[in-house]
Amino acid sequence: MLRWKIVLWVLLSLVYSYGDTISQKERFLTSDTSYHLYYCSSIGASHMDGSETYDSGFYASHQGRLNHFDKVLDLSGYAIDDCTIDHQGNLYWTDRIQKAIFKADIQQKHIIKIASGFDIPFGIALDEKHDRLYWINWLQKSSHKSGVIGYTDLATQKSTIVFQNRLRSGGKLTIYDDLLYISDLFGKKILKMDTNNHMLHTVAISKQPEQTTVARKYQRLIWCDIAMDAIISIGLNGYDRHLVINFKDIFANPIALIFDNELDKLLFIEPVANKGFGSTKIGGLHSVDIEGMHKKLFYSHPSLTYIKKLMIRK
Repeated sequence: MLRWKIVLWVLLSLVYSYGDTISQKERFLTSDTSYHLYYCSSIGASHMDGSETYDSGFYASHQGRLNHFDKVLDLSGYAIDDCTIDHQGNLYWTDRIQKAIFKADIQQKHIIKIASGFDIPFGIALDEKHDRLYWINWLQKSSHKSGVIGYTDLATQKSTIVFQNRLRSGGKLTIYDDLLYISDLFGKKILKMDTNNHMLHTVAISKQPEQTTVARKYQRLIWCDIAMDAIISIGLNGYDRHLVINFKDIFANPIALIFDNELDKLLFIEPVANKGFGSTKIGGLHSVDIEGMHKKLFYSHPSLTYIKKLMIRK
């Protein structure tokens, strides 16, 4: 995996070095908000002069067309760790360069900064019921690195810390109903927090959990573990744990997945052969059922190689 990532890193670094020269409106490649499945991708390249450039952006496909994605927002120059979308199709992302979180209004073609002052803004999730954006601030300056859970009120842009010293690291966030699911990347656990009273509980223990998703029909929490090279599920009650996929490639590093409740399939990213480039590989979008069976490849593209999250507009 390392070799094919290096090849793509070199190729893309030769093309995408213009982030600071793009006007805000030029970043918006469409005003279409009828897309169904989205993903964001971000790759950094270092140069001889010590500078860094980033090829980042959002891509989207319409319902029933998972074999074709359009680039909808060019975010060259942003170093993205996580992203999300609201029901109106507006896009949100973290940026570790400016240590901030941003929102793109697709209709107005306008980008605003909604929160800043982070060490590393690592995970975000929208709580549209309470008009909040939850985040994890991965602290880097202290001798004991940890993750802080908080939120920003989207109406006032006031930020509030909810928990400190409960996470060992950064992680990804998922909201389902009134529950916020929190993966602690190096803390070997997944937590859930009630967004009404902020009660916090451990849901599952896992070696290195990353992105989580919920299969509503089956009432199961699903996550990828990048240390185990596996996708795992457990009932929302914390029982009946299953191994959904155990990847044969020990360097598969599954980091992005989403359960499509309309399609009734789990969508995830796994490397596939890059035709025309020998043994190199690129990211491929696959689907399986809730049991990990009937695997199907829909789409492959270099941008999927450095994907940060899969998202579905509700």
